[in-house]
Amino acid sequence: MKYVFALKKRCIFIVLTILLSTVVQDVTFARGRSKIYWTEGSEIKRANLDGTAIENVVTNLYIPRDITLDLRNGKMYWIDIGTTKIENTNIATTKIQRANFDGSNIEDIITGFTQPSKDHEPVEIDPELLRIEPVCIAIDSITKKIYWGNRQRPIIQRANLDGSEMERVVPDREVTSIMDIKLDIKMGKMYWFEIARPVIKRANLDGSDIEEIINVTVVPTLARFRFDVDGHTRQIYWSDTREGIIRRVFFNGHNVEDVVTELRFPTEVVLDTRSKKIYWSSRDLKTDTSKIQRANLDGTDVTDILTDLRYVRGIALDTEGVHDVAPDKDKLTTTWANVKAQ
Repeated sequence: MKYVFALKKRCIFIVLTILLSTVVQDVTFARGRSKIYWTEGSEIKRANLDGTAIENVVTNLYIPRDITLDLRNGKMYWIDIGTTKIENTNIATTKIQRANFDGSNIEDIITGFTQPSKDHEPVEIDPELLRIEPVCIAIDSITKKIYWGNRQRPIIQRANLDGSEMERVVPDREVTSIMDIKLDIKMGKMYWFEIARPVIKRANLDGSDIEEIINVTVVPTLARFRFDVDGHTRQIYWSDTREGIIRRVFFNGHNVEDVVTELRFPTEVVLDTRSKKIYWSSRDLKTDTSKIQRANLDGTDVTDILTDLRYVRGIALDTEGVHDVAPDKDKLTTTWANVKAQ
């Protein structure tokens, strides 16, 4: 009996070893959707992560910008800047909208208004909705909350994913001219970039324990546009549009590195930490065209993914179940975890 049991264990070990070896030798362990989404002109588009199979997802928007994905619940959220007519007066609006990944079932989640100029008739608008002008958004799919920073009112707010129970998380005395916001759900933190100073701050997801982690005195060329957070390595990546560089630095402000250089007006920056890739958009002001590129997190292997685009104002990745796998010990562990998840 002991011999039979030992033989079974040995057979299982051999099968698992062969399975793991096969998976690890693959360049990519893939399942799921594996798409890149971006806002361009008046549309939201998507493609495969290598730039193939481009398709329009949402059309006939005004000026869509920041976009983020709720992978857990199968929704994409974006900001659209436009106008709406109230009492025969055109009012500037900034909406947060959402839809399914295929663009179906579009819904307005948050609608903010800007009072028209003095030469227009006054309009009755809920004061709470006045001056709400979302400029950046982030999703907590676990607690089902959406966070956003406002351009006009220097506050950070959040609501349920359907827009209900809107509340102020970070007050105006703690925020100035916010440009970008990111969440680290695992650590229960939110990060935001204020362009006026500039500075990157963080707090708990409920807005408590606010601290300044990186400022211009520590990093003189701190972010000019967008950033993303790698919670695993505790690093922040950002685009410096003025110098044409994507940089990174540890949370404590140490070891500033140039990751990718000689770029033309780099703007959006999004990390795929599972596959150890960085994606960004850049804009050629001479030709008035944009493109989306990617590289390894250390800046090697820069590749054009999408070219000849109009103004790109937001990028989001759906890499659910997609992993670039290298034959090393760490990746073997990751692969085994993925096999078990199947």
